[in-house]
Amino acid sequence: MEIKNQTASDNSAKFSRFQSAVLKTAMDQKEAILMEARDEKRRVLDQKETELLQAAYDAIQFGVQESHRKMNEIISRASMEGKKQLLSVRTSLFHDILQDVGKKLHDFCESDEYRGYLWSQLEDTVDSLGPRSEIRAFVCKRDERFASALQQELGVRVEATLPDSYIGGCVLVHDRRRIHMDMTLREKLESSKEHLFEISGLEIEAHDIKKKG
Repeated sequence: MEIKNQTASDNSAKFSRFQSAVLKTAMDQKEAILMEARDEKRRVLDQKETELLQAAYDAIQFGVQESHRKMNEIISRASMEGKKQLLSVRTSLFHDILQDVGKKLHDFCESDEYRGYLWSQLEDTVDSLGPRSEIRAFVCKRDERFASALQQELGVRVEATLPDSYIGGCVLVHDRRRIHMDMTLREKLESSKEHLFEISGLEIEAHDIKKKG
């Protein structure tokens, strides 16, 4: 009887130890599963946080780039408008100067000095073109008063047929040699205008503005 009781007691102790071992194993597995779940949760949260931070950074960068782009557009437009206004002012002043020069040339043609200028202009040039008898000198209609004297003194045929828009001076023609030499004051003014327009920078600025516009 005592042997049976001892066996039952041993079996109970073994079962208790087995049960404790099973429970411990189950608890360890549970803890491991919970830890793994916490790690996975932390990993997912960290990943999402990183993605959100990257999205926020990208949005900020896009906003900064867009702001820079708009700012550059505003600056570019303002610069272009400024150049156009400057060009307009300089062009206006340029034409005012030309008009003033043109008026002074007209006044010069009415002065006593103009006769000497016209004579010296012809004398310095006609012999380089050929025989004087083959040369025709065209002067403005307003200079018809000089035509007869010029023809007699210089030996060239003088025709006062140029419009007064030529201002003054003359055009020399040698038909046989096909020479046409424009020495009018209008031509000199036009040549000066192109030179002044070029050295003033207006030609370059106008080209740049048309190109960008």
